[in-house]
Amino acid sequence: MTSHREISNRGIGYGRGPGGGHRQHYRKPSLCRKMSDGTGFTAGCVSVTPTGRGALLYEQRETLYGDAPIMVGLEHQTAFDMVEGSGDLADELVAFTGLDAADLNNYYLVANYIACLEKFGVF
Repeated sequence: MTSHREISNRGIGYGRGPGGGHRQHYRKPSLCRKMSDGTGFTAGCVSVTPTGRGALLYEQRETLYGDAPIMVGLEHQTAFDMVEGSGDLADELVAFTGLDAADLNNYYLVANYIACLEKFGVF
């Protein structure tokens, strides 16, 4: 099931939480710089089902997530993504999507990207 909603141009973001691989929300003004003036965010969110291909994600994820669902969010214009419920899926998305020119100026994003590539044997 997918739901879409408009998000204001204030900016949202993600980061590594203190407990390991989960992500936490915080304001990310750099996303606003990637948007045209007056353009709002258009986001979507999906829940990964624990059956079929999604079953493996639920079986292999960190125990700290308990029975929480795996949720994936995507902002369509900036290509911002976020994952709740699976650190491995979040890391895989980082390795797969890469960085844009603006992200290369952020030491944390570059270090995280390299760590994700190493995790999956790409780097």
